Amino acid sequence: MKKKIHPSLCLCLLSFVPGFLSGVDSTLEWQGWQPYSPRDEIRPDFSLRKKGGPDGKGGLVISHDGREGLFGAWGKTFEIEGDAHYRVTALAKNRKVKNARANRYVEVFFHGPDGKYVVDDRLGVHTRPMYPWDQPTDSKGWTKFTEIFQAPAKATHATVRLFLRWEPGGEVEWAGPSFEKSPPRQPRKARLAAVNFRPRGPAGNPRAQTRGGRCQCRCARRACR
Repeated sequence: MKKKIHPSLCLCLLSFVPGFLSGVDSTLEWQGWQPYSPRDEIRPDFSLRKKGGPDGKGGLVISHDGREGLFGAWGKTFEIEGDAHYRVTALAKNRKVKNARANRYVEVFFHGPDGKYVVDDRLGVHTRPMYPWDQPTDSKGWTKFTEIFQAPAKATHATVRLFLRWEPGGEVEWAGPSFEKSPPRQPRKARLAAVNFRPRGPAGNPRAQTRGGRCQCRCARRACR
């Protein structure tokens, strides 16, 4: 027996895309990297700089005009092996970016083939984005981002995004982005310390309070003055 599906339901199913994968623009592409913005009204300008980057091999540019609240990134999705370690690397050069540490960053998130977050068995919760730290800027103005992350066992893909947000009149050029399988990070020792501080009142009694030279702690002793 054949069942009919209402056309509006088909349209709804076709138009549904997980939130963090929607907004990808496939009309502009460089080695698999494509522009991303969640909504057209906050989309910045994306362009390619063919001889950009510190080595002249190309750059991915995000430019903001004078409007507030622009938000966008260059992104690429990679096939991965669950439980494996991967190193993400990218270089960034800013122009008129006032708060680079907060608004220019790299984001990595692991997911399944359908684009949905997977459960990380190590934590018992769904995966969340990860952010590599930026290193000190070199003499030519380039800042390097790099870090090693372990993929959840159930993940099959990873999406990397190179962001610039909320910087009216600002611009960032991304160069040399890579996402490659890597050995695990080397373990390192950490030294911990603790202090047990017990504030005390007059004469060593922590509850003692004096008024006019007399004890107010009701301990029936006068020696705690």
